[in-house]
Amino acid sequence: MRERVVAAAAAAEEGGVAQAMVLVEQFRGVNPVDPWVRLLDAKNLTARRLFGSAEALLRAIETPAEVSPESQNEWRYVWLYRWAKLWDMRGEREAAEAAYRELTEVEAAQAGGWIFLGAWLARNGRLEEAEAAHRRATSLAGDVDEAYLNLGLVLRAQGRLEEAAGALERALELCAEYPEASVALADVRAAIALRREHQA
Repeated sequence: MRERVVAAAAAAEEGGVAQAMVLVEQFRGVNPVDPWVRLLDAKNLTARRLFGSAEALLRAIETPAEVSPESQNEWRYVWLYRWAKLWDMRGEREAAEAAYRELTEVEAAQAGGWIFLGAWLARNGRLEEAEAAHRRATSLAGDVDEAYLNLGLVLRAQGRLEEAAGALERALELCAEYPEASVALADVRAAIALRREHQA
């Protein structure tokens, strides 16, 4: 049955909202109290824009007894991410930002929370704060290549093309097969060339 949970998670990530819904229903029929499946259910409810139901479910599973003490930190991180996404999709900026900021504290030595916060700040037009968050993420453990990609995108948005190119090049040094970084770097390099041609 655990493979169904994996399949439901994959379906949810790939936009298969209906498939994820059915798979979660099937699994909950077998084990209705599994907090990880209920968390996946909350994610699916959020994707379906059933925000009230998603919020109620997330509140109910914020600190489940079924999660072992050694998994509490992981649970809190994943739960907070879902909580932040709920408020983000609802357009509740203050609540979303608070959740993303708390996420940076749960796994303080990891880049992930700062990457999520930085991406949220960038989506909300707060580019200088987003830059600071992504710079912080580049100094931590985890998905540093993604931190450099996002830093490059934020610098590009600010028109700081040479700095953006440097960040994107670093992302590609860390992960050579990174299509988003390759496309963004090609764009930035072309823009730098256009600028130079105009100045010549």
